[in-house]
Amino acid sequence: IFLIIISIYLKSYEPKVFLNTRKLILITTLFILILISAKVIVDYSDLPSYAIPVAIASILIAILIGPRVAIIITVALSIFVGIIAGDKLNVATVSFIGGIVGIFFIEGARRRSQILIAGCFVGLASFVSICAIELLHGLNYTVFLKQGFWGLINGLGSAIIITGVLPIFEYLFNINTNISLLELSDLNHPLLKELVLKAPGTYHHSLIVGNLAEAACDSIGANALLARVGSYFHDIGKTEKA
Repeated sequence: IFLIIISIYLKSYEPKVFLNTRKLILITTLFILILISAKVIVDYSDLPSYAIPVAIASILIAILIGPRVAIIITVALSIFVGIIAGDKLNVATVSFIGGIVGIFFIEGARRRSQILIAGCFVGLASFVSICAIELLHGLNYTVFLKQGFWGLINGLGSAIIITGVLPIFEYLFNINTNISLLELSDLNHPLLKELVLKAPGTYHHSLIVGNLAEAACDSIGANALLARVGSYFHDIGKTEKA
């Protein structure tokens, strides 16, 4: 039922994602990996259910596809994780809160360091949520602090994993994120250094076009970073003629 709801949502509100096979495979892959990790943690390890890293999928989808899709996937994953954990509403709630916090703090990220910052906030939100929920259950403070500690570890661990696997997902699914675009905009990029040596006039022209394109996109709400990077490289073929 949840998968049908997700499909209807994507078809109605995210048609570009729904018609993009690579992005659908990406969503499915992350969804399955998180469910597998949940099953392993619950049935084959001594780790608490709060260690299930739903935020990994939430943040990766927010970066690679967009926050709106990430939110609906986070809702579905949180419900499934709660069921796998033994129909535990508290696990589903903490997973949802952590995922949403991660999406909020990663939106518009342009640097990989922002992933670590988002992970810290996910860990903090999970810690507070776990402590509050377990406190309501009347547990001893040493017990719920220990449970909350796993929420912190979950957030920080998720950030480290995302930092490592993001370039792999970018490459496998041929997706350019703001982070990779910012790296391409570095004026020390080998192609741009070659352009300034072989065609300095074209190089300065490209910089001016990039600034104009960025300003225009900012005014209409388009992707200014993508426009700037595209402008930098739009005349790169002239290096072959120089």
